Amino acid sequence: MEIIHLITTINRGGAENQLIQMLSEQCKNHKNISIIYLKGDGYWKSWLQKNSIICFGPIFPNGNYLSFMGLLRLFIILRRFKNYLIHMHMPPSLFLGFIIRFFTLRQSKFIYTSHNDEPIIPNVFLDKLFSRYLLNMPNNIIAISEAVKIFLIKKYNIKSKKITTINYGFDKSTYPYMNKKNHFSELDYLDKKYIYIGTVARLVEQKRIDLLIESFQYFKKEFNLKVKLVIIGSGHLSKSLKNYSLKKGIEDSIIWIDQTNYVLDHMRNWDLFCLTSEYEGFGLVLLEALSVGLPILAMKTSSIKEIIGPCGLVVDYGNTIEFAKAIKEILDKPKKFINKNYIKNFSLKKNMISHFKIYFD
Repeated sequence: MEIIHLITTINRGGAENQLIQMLSEQCKNHKNISIIYLKGDGYWKSWLQKNSIICFGPIFPNGNYLSFMGLLRLFIILRRFKNYLIHMHMPPSLFLGFIIRFFTLRQSKFIYTSHNDEPIIPNVFLDKLFSRYLLNMPNNIIAISEAVKIFLIKKYNIKSKKITTINYGFDKSTYPYMNKKNHFSELDYLDKKYIYIGTVARLVEQKRIDLLIESFQYFKKEFNLKVKLVIIGSGHLSKSLKNYSLKKGIEDSIIWIDQTNYVLDHMRNWDLFCLTSEYEGFGLVLLEALSVGLPILAMKTSSIKEIIGPCGLVVDYGNTIEFAKAIKEILDKPKKFINKNYIKNFSLKKNMISHFKIYFD
């Protein structure tokens, strides 16, 4: 049986990076694995091809999921396979899976992974009208955390027995590392006299980087330490957030990095990782921080406490003063929050076994 993963993009991102890691383990144990992506620049495409994973896309380069030509391309691809299972990731793929199931006569198995505890359809009216029907289409639903499972049950009245929680798996081997040839400007900001607090996040509303900037300002004022804040990420709020740091008078203490292929190299040189998201389905970036033994501080939302366990602290969402005080608490006793064995709870092998149990039952 061919396992076909259907996902919105294979650009860099939490859900996308997790899928790549998941496939790195799955392809060791099952030869027939393909991926279809809908749009984007195909960042991971060459890696997939090198690892003998057949990759198709972008199917809808303009992002119009009702495009006749795009739908035709999708059905032509599916005709290549006699027997397949479709594993859908993210809401657009769920919508297309619904169309595939409606127009095909095959009794293929459909699996959907919910990567976030957010509405399936952004429009409130349409979400209420259609999302429950979409979610009842798959044979099984995978929630990446208990928080996401509870969200699906409460918001869409999905039966608990239909949903299985499978946490993300993690393996550093899929990450590139700096070497002498590329170890140049990216880490030039490092200076031993400074403490480094960092985050990695898209500069969008969900991540609430403004709360991190506000907390950092209070921390600097209150504790008078030599400290820098490193923000890795890009997004449409980039300009406004930089202006906000200017307004707060801390622009000289913030290092902005649009993107990097070497996120773990940066994290290894930080003293604390912070996340101020309004919500997170899982937050692969938390596993990245855990993998290098970096203490974590985050807002208490969604599944974050479930993920970081003993390796950090959470504070009530939006409380920037308490967040700043928690920064000091962790920096004073960092070893208290370091548990190098904890990351083993998120093994790719465990993730693969859990998925295959659903695929082949």
